[in-house]
Amino acid sequence: MKIENTNTTTPEQVIDIVARELRLRPEAIDRASDFQEDLGTDSLDKLELLVQLERAFRLRILHDTDKFTTVQDLIDIVLQAPKDMHPSAIRRELRDKN
Repeated sequence: MKIENTNTTTPEQVIDIVARELRLRPEAIDRASDFQEDLGTDSLDKLELLVQLERAFRLRILHDTDKFTTVQDLIDIVLQAPKDMHPSAIRRELRDKN
């Protein structure tokens, strides 16, 4: 799933992806939700979330599941992650600038 320009903000998009991947309602998740304590995830679930976020936002994210414990931590990772620098992404970025 690729994220297109929408009216939703990145935090809302991250929460929607977390909800979909964990099969929860978005209303059941907030920024302070702890992945292990509140959402019942394990490291494999968290790794899959990172992969889905990379795909959705076309980002490069370090696959270190110890780097985040809450949904806000994950939002921060997405906001700070560099864009995918695959050659096709670079060509797209250059084309969009012209």
